[in-house]
Amino acid sequence: MSVRGMWVWGVALTAMAGCGAAGKGGGGAAPPSNPGATTVGPVAAFGRPTEVAAFVSTFRALYPALAQGRSDEALGADVIQVCQHDLRDPSTGRRSAHGEAVALQRIPGRFERDGITVDLTTARTILAVAQGTACGPVEVKGS
Repeated sequence: MSVRGMWVWGVALTAMAGCGAAGKGGGGAAPPSNPGATTVGPVAAFGRPTEVAAFVSTFRALYPALAQGRSDEALGADVIQVCQHDLRDPSTGRRSAHGEAVALQRIPGRFERDGITVDLTTARTILAVAQGTACGPVEVKGS
């Protein structure tokens, strides 16, 4: 694992330890209003709920002002956009050669909140956390 990868996981674990485990106690998303509904949200459809939850917990710990008033599902949907549409070519699903540059351009607009803007340093940190959690490599069994 690279130093950057270890740093991201260290930040994620520290943030999760400070916030408590995802889904426990206060601070989590409200339960669905219709538990019998079959609509699948973007986080469930993405298929990496643990990794998305790790991103959301870390983001909330690092940037409480940017996270304030936003649901876990909304933050999860934003990081999924980074994973699927910025870092990867949406038409092929493969990593884009310019994915990180695209992500760094789009992250400020995706994560700004109530007049609080995301600078380049913050965008880089958000990208690093996304790559270390929700956008991390997918393990394919049998290969």
